Amino acid sequence: MKKIIYPNEGHPVQDYYIDGINRVFEDNGNLIITLESISGIESHDSIYKNEIARLIIPISCAEKISNDLKLALEVIISNNKNTKRRDKKEPQECPEKIQLGAPFKI
Repeated sequence: MKKIIYPNEGHPVQDYYIDGINRVFEDNGNLIITLESISGIESHDSIYKNEIARLIIPISCAEKISNDLKLALEVIISNNKNTKRRDKKEPQECPEKIQLGAPFKI
């Protein structure tokens, strides 16, 4: 098995604040997932969102990625249970309606 090398490991990577999945479809053996983020712009009847990133995952790798994500969540959950947090606040669930960065409410 070949050694995996990450030449940019430890360097900053761009942050994206994702709050949902907009579209998912299959194309040429790849699972394509379009992620969305709130833009902060609202009208009286809509919240505008941006399609912020597109993940292109080979279907053959989807199960591995799913397992990796489950493992990562298990590690985070176990670390939160085993360490004392300074603010002692419980993690909050993502609310149904988010107004992240909304400049005004109508």
